[in-house]
Amino acid sequence: MSFYSELKRRNVFKVAIVYLAVAWLLLQVSDTLGPALRLPEWFISAVAFLLILGFPVALVFAWAFELTPEGLKRDSSGDAAETTAASGDSRLNLVVVSALIVAVGYFAVDRFVLGPSVETESTPDVPREAVDSATESENSIAVL
Repeated sequence: MSFYSELKRRNVFKVAIVYLAVAWLLLQVSDTLGPALRLPEWFISAVAFLLILGFPVALVFAWAFELTPEGLKRDSSGDAAETTAASGDSRLNLVVVSALIVAVGYFAVDRFVLGPSVETESTPDVPREAVDSATESENSIAVL
């Protein structure tokens, strides 16, 4: 059996995809809530650092253990057909799809719902007509 097929059998790729999607979502949430909760500037860096350190650990656990209907069990190095549980695979697929849907949904809300309101609120002292006319002109001069 090749190394690639063994990684696939042990669901290492699925765990990596779920981990990356959840890590991205956690980074987005911490980036959004950090300033609102007045957390220190190093907080987002610490979250990113911990998530980066946790990635290889998650892959090692995905390699060593398998998700079965009875729970998490140590992976036996027996036959691939008898260790692969169909219900465990379908649950993991459901987790992967759910994490990706949540991540894409958060991205869409952040980009299309929250994004335009942030741009209009960034210039509260400048009249709306001045902002529109400044963005429409191709040549402009900024005077300090």
